[in-house]
Amino acid sequence: YVVITSVDRDDLRDGGSGHFVECIQNIRALSPQTQIEILVPDFRGRDDRALEILNAAPPDVMNHNLETAPRLYKEARPGSDYQFSLNLLKKFKAAGKVETIKARYVVGCDGARSRVRESLRLAFAGGTYQHLYYVADVQTAGPPNQDLVGHLGPNTFALMLPVRSRGMQRLIGIMPDDAPPDPDFEAVRPMLEPLLGIRVEQVNWFSTYRVHHRVASHFRVSRCFLSGDAAHIHSPAGGQGMNTGIGDAINLAWKLAHVLQGRANAALLDTYEAERIVFARKLVITTDRAFQLIVSQGTGGQLLRSWLLPHVFPVLSGFAAARRTLFKT
Repeated sequence: YVVITSVDRDDLRDGGSGHFVECIQNIRALSPQTQIEILVPDFRGRDDRALEILNAAPPDVMNHNLETAPRLYKEARPGSDYQFSLNLLKKFKAAGKVETIKARYVVGCDGARSRVRESLRLAFAGGTYQHLYYVADVQTAGPPNQDLVGHLGPNTFALMLPVRSRGMQRLIGIMPDDAPPDPDFEAVRPMLEPLLGIRVEQVNWFSTYRVHHRVASHFRVSRCFLSGDAAHIHSPAGGQGMNTGIGDAINLAWKLAHVLQGRANAALLDTYEAERIVFARKLVITTDRAFQLIVSQGTGGQLLRSWLLPHVFPVLSGFAAARRTLFKT
């Protein structure tokens, strides 16, 4: 079994399809039993001419990569066109050729805007928190911070943690209500620096974002699965985002391995959704409640930020039973 591939030959009128045919013919002359797959470019709109030439020596498998979602195509594959790729595959199928799909299963690990989830038409119920948040990578004056630092103000909070060996710090927090429509770091500097007790000397990156809490209606449809942010997203309260996605992957990976290697019945895969979707729903509910309380502008939220967390939480964390409960929560 061989795979033949080539970059797009836009210097040739046939896009290089003639080279594929010549290569296929020579392989079959030397080794008739060898199956041949071709991994082709999109031929830049010259697909009719290219497919006509390929008919002279059709491959056993026609392959063309759709490497990303349409909205990312221009960045991920400069010069290529998502619709050209779709048209190429449709025309090859319309010509009566057999399309072989080599994957027995599809796992959508493609994030909160999952194309796999959208294609499966699965609901992604939940909501978006009211506040706008910021994240920045900065250089601060003085010795580099080596710890996770959190500060709670009457109406806000901010986190600082080291992210790179060269002393860069990551800052995360809530944008002030009076921030301009297209804010930069200067919109948070007056509030942030005194809150964290720092002076920012250089800003390498700054961005704003919304926080969501959502769970897909299903984590499996037939041979398709969702994992990580494609299946569930939630507030940063509890720091469980990455852990939960890794938990999904571990749960599904060993089950797929057993089924594909013939060591377990395919019914084992039914347990993936049953086990992970319950956990995801519970996590979204608990982190949502905690996050809403932390960022609440009401009396309860201010009491939590200004008194309970700074004074009561350190005392409770001194007891082993309390630490175990917090860890399990």
